[in-house]
Amino acid sequence: QTIISPATYGGYMLAAAVDQHFLVDYLEDFLTAGGKVNIEERTVDQQDVGKSAVDLQPDLLLRVYRQGTILSHWEFQKSHTLELGDVMLLFKPVSEDAAST
Repeated sequence: QTIISPATYGGYMLAAAVDQHFLVDYLEDFLTAGGKVNIEERTVDQQDVGKSAVDLQPDLLLRVYRQGTILSHWEFQKSHTLELGDVMLLFKPVSEDAAST
């Protein structure tokens, strides 16, 4: 179980804002409904089995959760393909129309 604390994340953003204002802008967009950044959690189904990270484009694979193990983007790219039951975190493209509504 994870507890998301707005005060904690606000503190992280405040600290980052000191010298990383583009990062803060990006995180604000990510955390705001209707922003241009969208992350999806999805369980691998039969049509995804055997795919590599490149095969998922235009989506960008961030992580794979496999049987209690976390595979980072870089680790997965080295020598892994998707297996049935894996859970993926994906950056998804957001159309300009969807982001502006």
